[in-house]
Amino acid sequence: MINKILLIILLTNSCYGQITTSLGDKVSTLNRIQSIKKSTCKVLVDKVKSGTGFFISSDGLFVTNWHVIFNQITRIDSVGKILSSFSVVNSMNDTLVAKIVLNLSDESAIQEASFWDYCILKIDGQDRINFLKLGSFSDAYEGAPVYTCGYPLDLNEPFITVGLISSFFKQSIKVKSKDLNREVAWLDLTTNKGNSGGPLVLIGEKPEDDRVICLTSFITTPNFNILENLNQYVQEMEKRGGVKLMGIDFLQYVKLINETANSNSVGISGCISIEKVSSLTKGYNK
Repeated sequence: MINKILLIILLTNSCYGQITTSLGDKVSTLNRIQSIKKSTCKVLVDKVKSGTGFFISSDGLFVTNWHVIFNQITRIDSVGKILSSFSVVNSMNDTLVAKIVLNLSDESAIQEASFWDYCILKIDGQDRINFLKLGSFSDAYEGAPVYTCGYPLDLNEPFITVGLISSFFKQSIKVKSKDLNREVAWLDLTTNKGNSGGPLVLIGEKPEDDRVICLTSFITTPNFNILENLNQYVQEMEKRGGVKLMGIDFLQYVKLINETANSNSVGISGCISIEKVSSLTKGYNK
């Protein structure tokens, strides 16, 4: 078991050889970075950080992942009423109240939003908000340079990651005789827990040509068998009680490694096409 723990440590601290792509010359890079940071926010559920999201209109229309809004910390009563409050924190550290604008009484709308992993919110009382323009997933290609912004792990500042689109694939499910299909892409781009809901931006010839083509939605963690054994080991140690070696609480140390291993990507992440969001917000994203 110690060997497996050491392997986790090596994975956590190693560099995976990620290919990075230039964001252009100095001026172009600064323009891109400033634009995406100003438009991207940290998402809070009951004042607890849950993920990332971004503005898509100047009057406060906001997009994130479905699973960022509806997860284990979201409070819902026995009749389906949402008890949790939602807010976003922008790059200036302003906290803004957010409201869900999707019709949650429409079962088909919920199924679609859950499958495509999007949730649309509105921040009222705001004007002239910096926002990102939506593009078309069909403009993407294997090897295309992309970048994203998010609030991974315990970071309170927006974090930029650059990478490439590696490959495309489609996923399908059948819901009550209705076929739902979504377009997904694998990325050579490291994201971590907390990046979910961030914009995946296709780099254009100029910063003003950059367009959001996907929602950053999922990560690939280290070998699942190793994680399963490590998780089980932590549970067994908790039952027996911690052991201190040379003044170090070994249980707490292993739990920290376990949490890191379960949260960190190995340099491969995935995104889901923005097309559904584009169709629902057509006319707003200008």
